[in-house]
Amino acid sequence: GGTERDGVDTSEVQEFTITVQSENDAPVNLLGGDADFADPSNTQSTDENAALPFNTGNGNRLQVTDVDDDTESASYTVDVTVIGGAAKGTVALSGDGGIGTASLQVTGTLAEVNAAIDGLVFNPAIGLTNENVLVEFASDDGGTSGEIPGVETDTDTITISVATFNDPPVAQDDNISTAEASSVEF
Repeated sequence: GGTERDGVDTSEVQEFTITVQSENDAPVNLLGGDADFADPSNTQSTDENAALPFNTGNGNRLQVTDVDDDTESASYTVDVTVIGGAAKGTVALSGDGGIGTASLQVTGTLAEVNAAIDGLVFNPAIGLTNENVLVEFASDDGGTSGEIPGVETDTDTITISVATFNDPPVAQDDNISTAEASSVEF
């Protein structure tokens, strides 16, 4: 209406169509339900030579979410890599029987990827006792069924502290001979 002509509309009703183009949003990696991997409370720990499973029971399950995933046809790829390679440790899927590699890749729908990485296990290298990191890298196919262009990724680092424990000494039998009134160093 306005203020002209005493607030009376003087035109015919008009219809407009407004099209809003969606934008592809990156997937979000979660560690125990938290997206803030850098938070010191998300540092994981394990003992020397002890496996560290990532699962709901430990409160550290790894997951990928994506607001664009409204279809079963979207494809996701998750790469998990031990920085420093096998000299630092390995990762294995729970169904692999503990056989791990320095890097693994899982591809499938969001549900398939999340099912595969549920129970992922980190195994520190034998005797390793320092800070280690894993990198989880998630990539989507550009949105729902390829309708939204552009591949988006989320890369996060998980810090794993490998604690040292005092290995007990190992005694070995040894025979030493010497002449009377002589000393022997061993």
